[in-house]
Amino acid sequence: MEKTLLSYNLNKIDLELYKKLLESGINVNEEDENKITLLYECAINIGYAAILNNRKKERKLIKLLKLLVSYGADIDHRIYNGWTALIEVAERGFTNSVKTLLMLGADLNIQDNYGQTALIHATENNHIETIEILLNYTANVELVDKEGQTALMKAANECFLDSLKALLNVGANRYTRDFNGMTALDLAKQRLQLAEYRKNTSIFSEIYPLNELNRCLAAVKLLDY
Repeated sequence: MEKTLLSYNLNKIDLELYKKLLESGINVNEEDENKITLLYECAINIGYAAILNNRKKERKLIKLLKLLVSYGADIDHRIYNGWTALIEVAERGFTNSVKTLLMLGADLNIQDNYGQTALIHATENNHIETIEILLNYTANVELVDKEGQTALMKAANECFLDSLKALLNVGANRYTRDFNGMTALDLAKQRLQLAEYRKNTSIFSEIYPLNELNRCLAAVKLLDY
């Protein structure tokens, strides 16, 4: 059976072997059953190598990713749910992967099947460093998902203070309304009501401490002016 790019193990990265395969004309954009390519896998593995502090492997993976792009790998390839490699690593908060993909020209405003961008995914997970990287690359903060919600609204949903501040600092519109007519302030107030209920209900009081309530109060104050 003929070997393909995806049949090689990324745990043992032989850059010279990959280069020979690419020079031979092997399909650089080969997909698995979920439409995942080697570039996509490589971007994810850069993040895991960074978490494990395996700098040697991380550097090799970055070199491989650059090599794949130089041989025509589609950096904005979409998998089954519309995610690109950038959306995937932004959702996970893999900052080194995010930086590498952006430096290689990844489109940071692509929307997945649910209308969500890399910025929206990073914001939903409160990955502040990733958010700041995307904003430095001028991510569009006003794009909305299929609920009509912007990244600012996603931050307001959970009262993520650092995310709210970062988005407001670049001019995110606090007055935009989602498809239910809610603004970021409305969503933060809704989340505050939940925090107050949890704090005042005995079965939740230990699970949801006072700092959750304080965070929501601060978010409402930040948005309400």
